[in-house]
Amino acid sequence: MNRSLLAAAALAVLAACSTTPRVSDARDVVAGLFEAFNRHDVAAMRALYAPDAVHISPAFCSPKRGPDEIASVYQGLFTSLPDVHDEVVQILAEGEHAAVRFIARSKALPQPLLLAAFIQVRDGRIVREETFYDVPGPCR
Repeated sequence: MNRSLLAAAALAVLAACSTTPRVSDARDVVAGLFEAFNRHDVAAMRALYAPDAVHISPAFCSPKRGPDEIASVYQGLFTSLPDVHDEVVQILAEGEHAAVRFIARSKALPQPLLLAAFIQVRDGRIVREETFYDVPGPCR
């Protein structure tokens, strides 16, 4: 094989590897999201969402779209619960997808809130987030 073909093949392999998300990419972005959340750093959180990001939650009347709208939700949460913080219990990540179990705590909450989020990351930014939570019922 001549040197030109070998160099072209090597460049093609490197290009393919650089555009394919690593398993840790989604995990790293999600970990960064929770670190920013616990600092109440809305600007850092906003930067993690892609321009076309969608965030879905039963807490919303309709999906939140784009970094500004999503950041606005977090800003409102931090205003209403100034001591809120999340404890990540588990992150499972594969390719551009991550599943997270976490617990939200605040003195204003009657008890810790159990949540799960399913997050899709593309090119290092969140493109879709679906968050669900357990509403505690009466103990039996």
